[in-house]
Amino acid sequence: MSPSEAQIRREEQGSTGSTILAVLGFLALAGLYLQSMWIPHLGPLQLVVADLSYFGLTVLVMALALVAAWRARGVERYLWSLVTSAYVLLVVSELFWLYLIITTGSPPPPVYAPFQWLHTFAALIFLAVVASLTPLVGAHPLVRARQLLDVASFGVVVYVAAFFLSVTPFFSGIRGSTPADALVGAVYPTWAILMLAGLMWPMVATGRRYPHQPWERMLGVALALYAVAVAAWPLWFAAVMDLSSAGEQAILDVVQMLSIYLLVIALILRLRQPSERWAPPRGATTPTRLARGSSYLLLGFVMLAMPVLIALAITSPQGSLTSTVLVMASVLLALLTVARTILTAIESGRLFRRSVTDPLTALHNHRHFHESVRSAVDVAARFGGCLAVLALDLDGFDGVNNLHGHPAGDELLRQVGSALRAASGPNDVMCRVGGDEFAAVLPGADAAHALETAARIRKALAGVTTPDGVRITVSTGIACFPDHGDDPDSLMSLADGAAYWVKRHGKDNALVYDPAVVTELSPDDLVREAEEQAESGIVRALAAAVDARHEHTSTHSVAVAAWSADVARRLGLGPERVKLVETAALLHDIGMIAVGEDILSKAASLSGAESEQIRAHTVLGEKILAGTMPEAMLDIIRHHHERWDGTGYPDGLRAIAIPLEARILYVCGSYDAMTSSRPHRPGRSVASAVAELRDGAGTQFDPEVVEVFLAGLGALGRL
Repeated sequence: MSPSEAQIRREEQGSTGSTILAVLGFLALAGLYLQSMWIPHLGPLQLVVADLSYFGLTVLVMALALVAAWRARGVERYLWSLVTSAYVLLVVSELFWLYLIITTGSPPPPVYAPFQWLHTFAALIFLAVVASLTPLVGAHPLVRARQLLDVASFGVVVYVAAFFLSVTPFFSGIRGSTPADALVGAVYPTWAILMLAGLMWPMVATGRRYPHQPWERMLGVALALYAVAVAAWPLWFAAVMDLSSAGEQAILDVVQMLSIYLLVIALILRLRQPSERWAPPRGATTPTRLARGSSYLLLGFVMLAMPVLIALAITSPQGSLTSTVLVMASVLLALLTVARTILTAIESGRLFRRSVTDPLTALHNHRHFHESVRSAVDVAARFGGCLAVLALDLDGFDGVNNLHGHPAGDELLRQVGSALRAASGPNDVMCRVGGDEFAAVLPGADAAHALETAARIRKALAGVTTPDGVRITVSTGIACFPDHGDDPDSLMSLADGAAYWVKRHGKDNALVYDPAVVTELSPDDLVREAEEQAESGIVRALAAAVDARHEHTSTHSVAVAAWSADVARRLGLGPERVKLVETAALLHDIGMIAVGEDILSKAASLSGAESEQIRAHTVLGEKILAGTMPEAMLDIIRHHHERWDGTGYPDGLRAIAIPLEARILYVCGSYDAMTSSRPHRPGRSVASAVAELRDGAGTQFDPEVVEVFLAGLGALGRL
């Protein structure tokens, strides 16, 4: 037996032993409690002895949760702080309970103000504990607010149903109960249903089994049992009012004790793993069908309940408790619905702005630029107007990243974004379309107006300097409708070509497109020319040579090229950039030529040195193609394994600092790799690969590219 197998065997045996001891410990405590409850001659001492086991567990949870909160960081510290707070209230409550038993010889009535307030606050904290275990924690504040309103609306409907259908009929048969008891009693099953629904939500929202850690599962079971015990409070109330039902009371108390005991075990398991990081589950970037269906079902349930409540309130006897409850519930539900509608409108506006806004510069993004050009051309053509398109390329920005690092480059881009916003007119659409590339659409502008705008932009950028004091300049190309072109693609291409001409002839200037002057090709034109020169099959032959090294990758480059071109078209990129990303995809693994056959065919996990050889293929591919392919394509080859969160390689670029084409290539390449078999693993299902892409959106992958890629899969009927 290997050392690792022996260690696993010891851990399994230790876990089994801990489970057996835990079960025996609880049976001993439960036995002590039940034994004391069924010895009538002890009098008040009977209640004291019975409560000590419950009180001891409560104190133990409070102490362990305090230690866990002290050790934890971030969201987990918040979780255990909530548990600590709840159990502080419960400990105070139990101390008060014991004090009354000792001093008066009997417990207080089931509905007693100090206990009611203490347990109400504890119940609210427990709901916060459940919320901290859900994807709600990491959501936007507007999303959290809307979901909390949904929970509150659902709670109102459940409360009314519990009050009229369950608690009131049940309490009517209990001697000595009052309508106020029923009002309070309906709160408990309502709270329990909200707790249980909250514990189920992570699995609904994430679309997979959760939680993963044993202590998380134990915590979930403990909270579920606690909710079940609280839901049965009306039964406990009836047992207390009817002294002959002490057995039912004892059983319900034991269920609550079990929940606290499991929470003790969960805390002990967590404290034994101090180095393990924890974070609440993240909802899928695109909500699962189950999550969407659950949300629609909840909203439909509330919407159907509202007219029913209003109708019942109208027909119920005026001035009765029934009428009061129904009117209050109807008014509260209406207010919550109005608030939700307002929040939904605000959230929809936020999501739209986010979908068309570059997060770094707060300018519009490349997708919005293409949509704006098309829309402006349509309007100008219909009404006989004009417009100008500006291509803005920062001069020497790559040197900023190389000399001062990407954080300094990001800060400089933020300043550039502010300057461009200040220089643009009220109707101008200013956009960031690439790493250091910007563009503007000027509806109703002619060439003279466009040159004035370009001059304002240059003046605004004069105040933006690099960390070493160098002034930022920009090369600007201008193309106008209808003088230079009558379709969006040609206008963008001509403006880009004019900007490239300025960049090659002195920089820091603006030029209106003139075919007699702009005779040099733009970068996109160079890419097209390179591809046309490669029509002989050199590019595809190189790709085939790489793929043919192993049977499992025989079609990888061709497949990735097809996916990438489709995504680029769906993102609104022009034909030149579509061809660029398609060609780059064919050649993206050219650096794998230097990786040994033994590594490519290895079925076991790779060593550190072997992994480094694999990772080096991006830089090597760039070197192999240097001098034969355009610079834009070399950037894609080099950066097609950069991650959105900056933890990729080789340069650790993050977010939109990564070339868009490289981000497209990374998503498409990852999908094809996941669904294809490899020597060390079989290919994954489409559903599994899609789930992986969704989970990685915003961390590993560009979320917008993932969304567009999945839309393409859906159009092909593969989702």
